[in-house]
Amino acid sequence: MQTSSSPVLAAYAYSCGTGSVDTNWTVVDRAKSSPNITGVIGQATVRTLRPCTSPNSANWDIPWVLPANLQYDTTNADRIVQIGFAKCGRPVADGDCNGNIPNDGNLHFVYTASDSSGGLLKLADGWYKAPIVGHEYRFKIVNGTDVWTYCIQDRTAGEGYDCHNTADTWTSGTYSWYGTETNNDNSQNGNSFNESELNIRWMQYQRSGTWYVVTDQADCMTLTTGVYPSYYHCQIVSTVDADGDGVVNDNETLWSHTHDH
Repeated sequence: MQTSSSPVLAAYAYSCGTGSVDTNWTVVDRAKSSPNITGVIGQATVRTLRPCTSPNSANWDIPWVLPANLQYDTTNADRIVQIGFAKCGRPVADGDCNGNIPNDGNLHFVYTASDSSGGLLKLADGWYKAPIVGHEYRFKIVNGTDVWTYCIQDRTAGEGYDCHNTADTWTSGTYSWYGTETNNDNSQNGNSFNESELNIRWMQYQRSGTWYVVTDQADCMTLTTGVYPSYYHCQIVSTVDADGDGVVNDNETLWSHTHDH
């Protein structure tokens, strides 16, 4: 029986005040045009997320797991739609993250309520229930008639999609991506190295009404606004037979984890 979680927590998340305030991504992506991308799907297993510790008004973080993201293009992050889950690590006295994501120590589903907000992720609790650690969820965003439709499906419970619509100001993009993000490098990015994987997989994009699965990845991408930490790692592995050839060899799953630091 585990009697204390303190050593593990200390190993994978350090003080916000001593961390660099950099944005770090571990992602798989696709750039497609003519025709553009009109929908994205990604799957992930919910695991514990750990923001940097001892947050203050100047330094705090929200680790994100974002299995489905679509940008208008590769350079303009102002126009983007996203869906996934997160954990707010802001000091309680300073209020919720992004205006309505509670800093209550719990995981929450999130989505972009406005497609021109620059990725201002908001709480999805109003239209979907709370995440369950260990459950695998499928996330979908697709453009419809004047709307973006955001959907979440609990695959472990065998449920169908629950969906929510928001108004659109653009209808398709040229850049889709799937991955994890932190904004203080003392936060844990993805799961810790000694825990079960997030298994971000079944990454798809829609063009002209047809869905395509992202397979045969050579590697994952590690991106940063500063210096990418040596203790953040990602890996592409095969976990399902994506192309139906009878062999688990399609390199379609992203693992994102943080080593002991």
